[in-house]
Amino acid sequence: MALAALVVVTVTGDSESAQGWRGTARISGVVQDLDDQPVVGATVALRLADVAQDGPQQIVTNESGRWSLSGLAPGRWEIVIEASGYMKSEGWITIPESGLVPPVEVALRSLREVGPRFSEGDPSTIQRWLEKGNELLQQGYFAEAR
Repeated sequence: MALAALVVVTVTGDSESAQGWRGTARISGVVQDLDDQPVVGATVALRLADVAQDGPQQIVTNESGRWSLSGLAPGRWEIVIEASGYMKSEGWITIPESGLVPPVEVALRSLREVGPRFSEGDPSTIQRWLEKGNELLQQGYFAEAR
């Protein structure tokens, strides 16, 4: 009998945490490249800050680079935007208790712009590039290390 009660509590607890991100807020945005061209097919994932695995399914930008999500709870949300051929963009959004959430505008950088240049045939260039990034991370320069 005690085992059955424990199972019920566990299932109820999981069900409640899975619904913790639900609310009435709506958020939208646009993903473009540095030339102000839409990035079609970029994935947008939102996760409630308190529970990293708690949030809606990721969505994909349309032909205009736009996306929109409804039914979000107020609070601090992590947003991750990824697209093939571009650097990943990560940040935080605060959804207020009431009021409008301003649109999220993100410009993704092409991997061609930020990758090591002229490195074909010379793996030491890539190694130096990675070592410099690790050095910057250790010094706390997170944006520069990216």
